[in-house]
Amino acid sequence: MELKLGANIAALRKAKGMTQEQLAAALGISPPAVSKWETNASYPDITLLCPLARALDTNVDMLLNYEKTLSNSEAEQKINDILTLARTKDWQTAESILQNLLHQYPTSIPLKYHGAGVYAAFQAVCPDASMEERGAWNQRRKELLQAVHASGSTEFWQSAAIALAVMALTEDDLDKAEKLLLELPRLSGDPTIIWMELHLRRGERDQAVATLHASNPANADLHGLPLGRETGVPA
Repeated sequence: MELKLGANIAALRKAKGMTQEQLAAALGISPPAVSKWETNASYPDITLLCPLARALDTNVDMLLNYEKTLSNSEAEQKINDILTLARTKDWQTAESILQNLLHQYPTSIPLKYHGAGVYAAFQAVCPDASMEERGAWNQRRKELLQAVHASGSTEFWQSAAIALAVMALTEDDLDKAEKLLLELPRLSGDPTIIWMELHLRRGERDQAVATLHASNPANADLHGLPLGRETGVPA
């Protein structure tokens, strides 16, 4: 198996929200040195491995690990355990475990995808959470979905694109929603209702009717189709 040290450094750095310059400053080296590590043009000196691991909130074993990832079934099991914990109202511990897993497996696309679902579930199972906490969960969910979408994973990217399109609609970013929907095959994940909501929010009632009719001709008689935000698109 190939050593993915450069990819691990880059993934862990980005997960912490650090720039190459910030990581270099923490280690007392030049930013170009970090860039060379991440592109595998060179490797860190052995004396820097421990400080590097500490700066990235990991350990040397994980830093040097070979392509450590999780299968979809393994990721689902870990996520189910986290959700069970969150339902007991200990969502802070559940989120901490999720963050640790994301740091531990920075290249696991199944974990990122299912982890995004955890942040959506927090909204439902944590009714006492503050608006600030809910906003932070929404942002973390979006970042995970964006990473999944950018990965091009054949198993998850289409579902991630649909979820991001729905989020864009709820934020009234109609151009972003349309861009994401245009990437999808028309029947992928049945995004018909999302296309309808997009057209309705733009005041394009005829296109909304045509979209639903194309999906199911039995729905052609839509005299009562509402305008605006009432098509029931999930948040």
